[in-house]
Amino acid sequence: MSVPPGSSYDLSQIPGLAPPPGVIPNFVDPYTKGPLLLALTAVAVGIMYVFVTARLYCKFYAQRKLSWDDCESNEQSYIDLR
Repeated sequence: MSVPPGSSYDLSQIPGLAPPPGVIPNFVDPYTKGPLLLALTAVAVGIMYVFVTARLYCKFYAQRKLSWDDCESNEQSYIDLR
């Protein structure tokens, strides 16, 4: 199906291909993995902060010195959230 130029078709409502046998297209309330992605990202960021904090604690309190890579990893972990 070709869409003539200047027409007012809503292309989000026109399927690109026919669905596989047994699948009914749902344009009103489509399936999404957004909440799952948000939850997994939150868990991964939480785990990352635990490890970054543990690394900085060990380097600062156990060895009593920080090097440039510690400052970079700490800075990068906070920049990733922006």
